[in-house]
Amino acid sequence: MTEFDIRRRALFVERSLLGSAAAFPAAVSLLEYAALCVPVSHGARTVSSWSDALEAALREHDHILIPASAEPYFFHRTVVIPSCRYLECAPDATLALTYPAETVLFRNAHIVDGTHIPEDAQEIPRDHDIYLTGGRFVDPHLSRAGYGSSGMLDPADYAAHFHGVSTMLFFNHTDRLYISGTTFVHCAAFAVQCGDIVDAAFCAISFEDCFADGLHIGGNCRNLCIRDIRGTVGDDLVALNLYDWQDSSVNFGPMDSVWCENLRQSPESPYKAMRIEPGIYRYDDGGTVDCALTNAVIENVRGVRTYKLYFQTPRYYVHREEPESGTPGSGDWLYFRDIDVDLAAPIDRLPDYESSDPVTGTIAAFEIGANIGHLSLSDIRLTLHRDRYPQSYLLAIGPKSVRIDRGTPDECEIFDPQITCTIRELTLQNIEINGERLPLSAIADYIREIRFDNIYNDQTATGHGEIESVTE
Repeated sequence: MTEFDIRRRALFVERSLLGSAAAFPAAVSLLEYAALCVPVSHGARTVSSWSDALEAALREHDHILIPASAEPYFFHRTVVIPSCRYLECAPDATLALTYPAETVLFRNAHIVDGTHIPEDAQEIPRDHDIYLTGGRFVDPHLSRAGYGSSGMLDPADYAAHFHGVSTMLFFNHTDRLYISGTTFVHCAAFAVQCGDIVDAAFCAISFEDCFADGLHIGGNCRNLCIRDIRGTVGDDLVALNLYDWQDSSVNFGPMDSVWCENLRQSPESPYKAMRIEPGIYRYDDGGTVDCALTNAVIENVRGVRTYKLYFQTPRYYVHREEPESGTPGSGDWLYFRDIDVDLAAPIDRLPDYESSDPVTGTIAAFEIGANIGHLSLSDIRLTLHRDRYPQSYLLAIGPKSVRIDRGTPDECEIFDPQITCTIRELTLQNIEINGERLPLSAIADYIREIRFDNIYNDQTATGHGEIESVTE
């Protein structure tokens, strides 16, 4: 697809969802169900929980309004949102989890664990047409709680909890999902986690002092519109994790037709990256799925320092473990446009990058460790600080390697130094570096093809990256 086609499809999805939301019947106020509130503990005090009330309202009505209130609406357990429902929250209505909160706040009904077998192979009906607008969603935590300790599906029964779920809102196995005008505050896990979704729009979403990913989208998705996302998060503002670790995702697979536009990550965010992670995922029976990204436009972005398009398996002990099986993923027709990047420091503050190791210390605005067909960078304004970090680049392709505790039995590899990958065609237009717009002939100094020639003399780091063609 062209850039125009990708934008057009995303806007069609958004407008279609807006039209469907407008066609819902008049809303019923949640206050009509106040008699179903129950007293629950919230730290040292007792509050009224609206979990039972909201679920009752959702069973009986298609369109629920949560009006503004001086007091938060507290929820002590997960609320399940069925298909064909519109939950409309007043902009200043506060929906808060009780403390200690270890559960997802909202989820859809027919969720699917795609960690061990493909979601497409499971005979579970799909949910559809879920609309959520407005509201301030508050997690009582004041720090990141970690995987498996916050945002779980069922904290009381860990066996029933999908291992990769760690979030406030969880939607998967769903067609036609719309989330807009929401604000998330102090989320200890991912604010919004989605995967295995078709025709979805995420618009005008803000994050205030959240501690993990803002919008965390797994694989097996198509036709996504992601617009006007901003705020302070502890990790990725928006993550497109087609492939990921089982600790942090539930759905794996390809992603096609994605438009991300107007993303603003605040300067207060400690980790200013955007993870876009293709790869080959392996299921328990040995079957695999190619988590490939195709037809994506990412544009008008500020505050992100590095775009991470590389395959990464979990760390492993070099002397007593083999790396997780897998190979780099793939992508095609990927467009990055109108992006400011200040590569002030490495995203991963690891010794090799801090010291600008000449072999393993490369940092770049675009770090590619996947096989990409067509990659376009246009209207990119990059600030480099080669006086401090001489191994700084516009783009680097190839493997990464950082070894911790070198020379000890606990020597650990963070990345995958054995991988080999290629960009078939790289297009560069209007590239500005340190305030100077450069012709194509001058940009070569800011692109690196990484090559590891058995750098540890043990045949574990032999990968390389290659760009076959560079054009304007």
